[in-house]
Amino acid sequence: AGGPYQLQIIGKENQISIKDILIGDVWLCSGQSNMQWVVNNVTNAEVEKKNANYSQIRTLNIPRRMELSPKDTICATWLVCSPETVGRFSGVAYFFAKKVYEETNVPIGIINSSWGGTIVETWTSLEAANTLPQKRLDRYNKNEKLLPPTEYFTRKNKEAKRNDYPSLVYNAMIHPLLSFSIKGVLWYQGENNVGNAEPYTDWLTCMISDWRNRWNSELPFYIIQLPNFDSINKKPLWAEMRDAQSKVLAVPGTHLIVTSDLGDPYDLHPRNKQEVGMRAALQALHYEYGYSDIVSESPMFERMEINGDKVIITFKNTGSGLEIRTGSTAGIPESTAVSAADLFNRYGKTEPCHDLGRTKRILSGQHLSDTGNGISECENDCKTHCSVADQFGKKVRTSDEVQNFFCTLSVFLYLYKLKMFCELFSNYQKGW
Repeated sequence: AGGPYQLQIIGKENQISIKDILIGDVWLCSGQSNMQWVVNNVTNAEVEKKNANYSQIRTLNIPRRMELSPKDTICATWLVCSPETVGRFSGVAYFFAKKVYEETNVPIGIINSSWGGTIVETWTSLEAANTLPQKRLDRYNKNEKLLPPTEYFTRKNKEAKRNDYPSLVYNAMIHPLLSFSIKGVLWYQGENNVGNAEPYTDWLTCMISDWRNRWNSELPFYIIQLPNFDSINKKPLWAEMRDAQSKVLAVPGTHLIVTSDLGDPYDLHPRNKQEVGMRAALQALHYEYGYSDIVSESPMFERMEINGDKVIITFKNTGSGLEIRTGSTAGIPESTAVSAADLFNRYGKTEPCHDLGRTKRILSGQHLSDTGNGISECENDCKTHCSVADQFGKKVRTSDEVQNFFCTLSVFLYLYKLKMFCELFSNYQKGW
């Protein structure tokens, strides 16, 4: 790895000289608007641009377009990273590349193939989509496999739009890249699938398998989990999508970058792309570059046991231990060693339909490993908040005490399955 080098090709009648060649790693960075989001619009953009003297980091920004059939070529030019050009780099991709390069001294190329507002289906090839169960395809062709896009839109007598059918963006923005040898994939997408999370795991799993087959490589996939936008909404739609993303970890060689503590409940595009890129880079350094001493993943639930009136929860990926941020904005007690009896006795008569989204927002940013990574949520329990909390009564209360209750309750709902919670609840219900 290194460079820049010069390549000379000498023929009988002429010669070609190609200059400024780097030998390093190329990463495909794909998804929708949060991956597309450029350095010009990140936090402290002017400072970041001023310091962006990294001639061994390059980007290839793929034109955003769709096609009805797969294309083999694109028209794009590599940009060398400099204070003048970095503003056009994907923020997440740049900060990822910057950290990896600084630690390894390996030149990094970024292929930025992202398009805001796209759904996972359009990034999946037609052939791969047709391997999915029919129930995933019925929204396009009831009881039939998918037709070629040209035939489909002719039958429908409508103009094709990028999200109308699988494969349309894949054809124009992924298929032409198959000749590149790439190190791995950063995937930041899902916002436009919010509200339809249930099939997302199948679609993303299918897409990953398809891309790996087409590159003929078990490419590592680093999935950037959605941030906590819209967490003030009582309907946990974004939490459901984060859950769908986390389930893809069942696929070998996939990794999850947790960002629920980095978002803004009122802004779909949080500006702090530095930390997102850093977290992705730490995982890549750990798994792809041999930095095994880095605690790169977010703390995750490992097991739970009930000991008398206490619930003992064990995490993995904690480094030297967990840190809890406290204060007037945290809404979290100084210690998480909460007695189950105290919890139920103190908060036994509260209204369940408190602002649950805000509770999740407050909680998500407070529990960290010593490396600064937020705790991964057990999102599959997100739907159970109201149904379980309903057992506590009907009196409406919106005080800080109620907020603290739901923060504490959310800890338990994050960390173990509903059936475990119901078992604990049943034991205490007998004593009321």
